[in-house]
Amino acid sequence: ICITGNPLVSLQTIEKSGETYHYREMVEFALSRYDKVYFVSNDAKNYALSDCERFVHVPIKPISGPRSLSAAWYLIRGGFKIGKIARECDLIRADGSGAELQAAIGSFLSHKPLVISYRADSLYSVKANSKTLTDRINYGLFYLITKLSLLHAAEVITLTEMLSRKAEKLGVKSHRIKCIPTPVDTRAFDPSVSRKTIREKFNLHGTVLLYVGRIRPEKRVGNAISALKLVRDAGEDARLLIVGAGPYEDEEKKITDLTKELGLTDYVIRAGAVKHAELPEYYAAGDIFVLPSIMEGLPNALLEAMAMAKPVAATNADGTKEVITGGVNGLLSPVDDVKGLAENIVWLIRERSLALKLGVEARRTIMEKYSYDVVYKKFKKIIDRDIIMISR
Repeated sequence: ICITGNPLVSLQTIEKSGETYHYREMVEFALSRYDKVYFVSNDAKNYALSDCERFVHVPIKPISGPRSLSAAWYLIRGGFKIGKIARECDLIRADGSGAELQAAIGSFLSHKPLVISYRADSLYSVKANSKTLTDRINYGLFYLITKLSLLHAAEVITLTEMLSRKAEKLGVKSHRIKCIPTPVDTRAFDPSVSRKTIREKFNLHGTVLLYVGRIRPEKRVGNAISALKLVRDAGEDARLLIVGAGPYEDEEKKITDLTKELGLTDYVIRAGAVKHAELPEYYAAGDIFVLPSIMEGLPNALLEAMAMAKPVAATNADGTKEVITGGVNGLLSPVDDVKGLAENIVWLIRERSLALKLGVEARRTIMEKYSYDVVYKKFKKIIDRDIIMISR
């Protein structure tokens, strides 16, 4: 199998945030199912994601200049490289936003089937952040690349029905689309996990708001920090524990500067990147899970928090509202509505019975629809063959 990564996210950027272990897990999973694994990424050096001789990392050295130019080079150069490598492969597996023209080019040249993950509506995010003429041109190119990539795929794996509908709108035939939700290990992510270890480690007290995920523009982590300010102004003794990092240094700087500007240095705790096996203890330490994103596919962190029976205060981003029914298994506020998010958090703090009820229903939702046993039993053949790559 030849696996190709997102052209906009290199292993180098992931390494800075300490999250390369996600890719190591992905590679080991692939090695358990295929005789040889090639991994192509937009990097200047080789990464030892596995010491197995059946694994080969193929870096496409970026060129100097703007990130968009380097990404374009990767799409073209990577496409020809994949076309050569894939001749000895059974499958090309593209994992990312769907804008992976390099995988489509490689598939076309090698005549090997391509399977693409369409895990988030990145087109929405790019369009929402397009303010200048250059931004709009970039959006147009991104739209074209996404469309061409998806149309060439033999199979498109989506996480939600909403994404399936969007793939169809881009021209993908319905019989080529497989909607497979992210499975959750409900044995590992269980409400009985002790909260003591992490609360003592970070000296946490009062109400602990929890964010888990990467620090990316569409995640709007800054809105969670701004909401914390309003919650504290309302008289609540709350703090925010942020678990995750990178991959964008400018976004990291923004939330650091905002924390200082709002006088919340003592109340915003950064745990950094955490290995997946350690996450249950972090979820256990939190009282309320906060997800302020403007867009989501099917966020792992949300599902894991729900499996831990945590009450959720989130925005009604497309992927999120497919899982959360407001007032039933969580609370929703409009995208980018910091005041509304803060009001929901305060409500959950003050109405303990409501918070408990929402947490119980959240756990029930996961057990019935997203547990590993339910998902794997239903989609075992596709999961084993095509590899479902998981990201936060």
